[in-house]
Formats: sequence, structure tokens, C-alpha cells
Amino acid sequence: KIRFENMMVEVQSLEREKTNLAHELESVQVDPSKGCSKAIKRRLDDVVTKLARARSETRKNQQMYRKAEQEAQKARMLQQKIESLKQGRVALMKKQREATAKHRESTEAKTREIQSLKRNERKTGQKMTKLEAEVQKHKANLQKRKVFCDKLSEKLKQTESHLVKVLSIRKRDMHSRKKANRNAATKIGANLS
Repeated sequence: KIRFENMMVEVQSLEREKTNLAHELESVQVDPSKGCSKAIKRRLDDVVTKLARARSETRKNQQMYRKAEQEAQKARMLQQKIESLKQGRVALMKKQREATAKHRESTEAKTREIQSLKRNERKTGQKMTKLEAEVQKHKANLQKRKVFCDKLSEKLKQTESHLVKVLSIRKRDMHSRKKANRNAATKIGANLS
């Protein structure tokens, strides 16, 4: 950019010099006593050549400057893209960290829940074992009572059967006694008559 500005200053300076020399040449052609027109013409040609070269270089520098500006613009855009990508990456990493933390919390909560369920399952298992032992104990007691009741029932049946026999024997005896008493009374009555 500085070189381009220097070239522009040089072109302006050569333009002024050309204009001055052109005026001088005109005044010499009008009045030859003012100086040598050939020397002025040579100087004018020299300035025109330098001016053409300076203009050519200025155009080249201008093109280079434009290219440099375009490249700088591209570089700025790329820098913006890089910054945007960096911000996106930072945001993505933040989201990833948050997701990881959330997943870890969820996993820990599930682990705690599983442990709690296992504890409850163990407690329930222990209660079931205890209750099963009690049921077995009650079954054993019930079996003993059943055996006892069966024996008692058997004894009751035997006692009942024995009582029935005893009652039957007593009935027979009473019947026999009554008969004997009747016979005896009949005999006594017969004897009395």
C-alpha cells in the first residue's frame, strides 16, 4: 500500500513536470530566445517515458493492491469462519460435557435404584424364608395335632364302642334280672297261692 502511494506521488510529480515542460516548450517555440527547444523536447520525452513507465507500474501495483485486498478479505472471512468454528466447537464440547454429566447422573441414579431394589429383594427373600420356616413349623404342629386328634378320635371310637358293649351287656343283665325277678315273683305268687 505504501509503495502504491509512493508511486502515485511520483506520477503526480511527473505529471506536473510534464505540464511545466510542455508550457516551456510552447513558450520557446513562440520566443526562441527563451531557451533551446531541443533540450526541452528531450527532457519532455524523457518525462513522458518515465510517466508511462510510472503509470504502468502504478496500474500493476493497483492490481497487486486489489489482489492483496481480495486476499486480505478472504483471510478475514476465513478468520471469521475459524472463529465461528471455534465457538461452535466450544459450544459442542460444552454440550458434550453436559450430556456426559447428565448420562453419568442418570447412570448413578439407576445404579442406586438397582442397589435399592436388590436390598429390598434381599429383605423380601429373608422375610419369605422366615415366613416359609414359620409355615413349615405350623405345618409340623398341625400334623402333630392331626396325629393327636386322630389318636384321640380312635380312642373315642374305642371308648364309644366299649360303652356301647357295656351298655348292651347291662341291658341284657337288667333284662335278665327283670326276667329273673318276674320269674321269681311268679314263683313266689304261685307258692303263695
